[in-house]
Amino acid sequence: HEDNFIVRSPGFVSTIVSYVHALFKNDYMAEKSFINESIFNSFITVEKVKKEEKGYIFRFESRGFITGMQTFLLDSTDPFPTGFLLK
Repeated sequence: HEDNFIVRSPGFVSTIVSYVHALFKNDYMAEKSFINESIFNSFITVEKVKKEEKGYIFRFESRGFITGMQTFLLDSTDPFPTGFLLK
């Protein structure tokens, strides 16, 4: 990546914020598709479809992968069945 940042999981919010920021700065990159890609080759692509009176219409495309799984177990003998708070 040109900006030297590594993206583990591209998100819709970070992608649209980056794209809209470029759009309002009249940056040349806002005239083409913006791809937010992760180190796992998952991505979110956003592009401006058209400008309307109240704003813009965008198109999104994404591809994601499951990179891990978690299993949660409930223990019926847990001494703190409703949890606890550290103060």
